[in-house]
Amino acid sequence: MINKLGVMQGRLVPPESKKIQSFPHKNWKKEFYKANKLDIKFIEWTIDKENFYKNPIFDEIKIKEINNLKKKFNIEIKTVTADFFMQEPFWKNNNSQKIIKKLNIFTLQCAKIGIEYIIIPLVDNSSLKKINNIKKIINTLKKFTKILIYNKIKFLFELDLTPTLVKKFIQNFSTKAFGINYDTGNSASNGYNAEEEFKFYAKYIENIHIKDRILYGFSVPLGHGNVNFSNLSQLLRKYKYKKLLILQTARSKKNKDFNEIKKNLEFLKEKFK
Repeated sequence: MINKLGVMQGRLVPPESKKIQSFPHKNWKKEFYKANKLDIKFIEWTIDKENFYKNPIFDEIKIKEINNLKKKFNIEIKTVTADFFMQEPFWKNNNSQKIIKKLNIFTLQCAKIGIEYIIIPLVDNSSLKKINNIKKIINTLKKFTKILIYNKIKFLFELDLTPTLVKKFIQNFSTKAFGINYDTGNSASNGYNAEEEFKFYAKYIENIHIKDRILYGFSVPLGHGNVNFSNLSQLLRKYKYKKLLILQTARSKKNKDFNEIKKNLEFLKEKFK
């Protein structure tokens, strides 16, 4: 289980534009070297609304460079977080067709670097607070089923709904093309019971974001929030979870991001041994 650890893109280099998470346009290449130095085998790509088409995944030459860096540093890119989807949820936007077109084009580009999972964040600004929002998401994204299956990619929903509602939501979709991205910090922050969550929808979980948060609050270093990592370790074993664990942890307050990830790795290796 500990061998499937990866890191969210941008966490190994200084943040850009003072954002906790954004695509590191200046330093994205350096992260391959830094991840390799920590013996991390996976990087989760990320893409923002801002400078959307400037992301290297839209440049055929840079796609070759990405694939060369993957090979050189023994790094795989299996997952990507589509932050642009959260930053401009189509059900709140008059240009919904434009946003859906972007998601469609992006999905096709993901296949070119071997991405298997696209995380669709339905939290914070894109949280599904109304029944109409939920229905629109279901009706719109189900139309992607064939293209996802053809390209061997799945959409994984990151949700802040109760365990019963998450299960009810995901049952609207084909398991061949859709699943769940579980976020440990968000779950703890919402006061949800991890055992209950896994009981309801563990079989749909295909990627896990690892972070720690205080109840109804913000991200903190691992071990300083409300996530019970010992219990999480037991649940992962109980449900035989063998897929990725992606470090999406709190940033270093001293701009020592590499060292912060190193500490997080040591913490998890102790908890998940």
